[in-house]
Amino acid sequence: MKEITLQYKKIIDKNAINNWDKEVWNETFLEYRMKSQYYDADLQFPLFQNLVLAKPEAVKLHYLTSLGCIGHIQRLNNLFPDVTDTLGNRTVPFVHYDFRILSADFNHKENFVIQLDFVSKPLLYLESIGENLLLGLPETRLAQKIDTIMVKLLPNLMINSLKYES
Repeated sequence: MKEITLQYKKIIDKNAINNWDKEVWNETFLEYRMKSQYYDADLQFPLFQNLVLAKPEAVKLHYLTSLGCIGHIQRLNNLFPDVTDTLGNRTVPFVHYDFRILSADFNHKENFVIQLDFVSKPLLYLESIGENLLLGLPETRLAQKIDTIMVKLLPNLMINSLKYES
């Protein structure tokens, strides 16, 4: 049997459709505007990329801006957003996420783009069925039985690591 972790990359920009994405986008932009002033009080560098080039310590804005979405991440209840099983339920558990600013302009909210990367807890890879992965939840393994989930491989969803069990 193989143990895998999945990674899901979620990019959020001005075209966000669902409420969760819109809220994360709006609140992290506000957080970015507040925190970036610490590094650039005179607003000489409205573009994030230029600010980081001029003041390398501003790279901390990735983390500082992420504080604006902590409550939204908690609302996910440690389950990947957008990734559902074949029954339409969010069932893929994550143990870690990473937040990145891809683009930001202090004066133009519409240019704000962020990326969230979610990494799952270890799952048992059982089989591929078409575009679907049949995965086992290791904590439910009892003798000859294990609880499973079936997840469709989507764009921005990948197998992040693979470990062979002996």
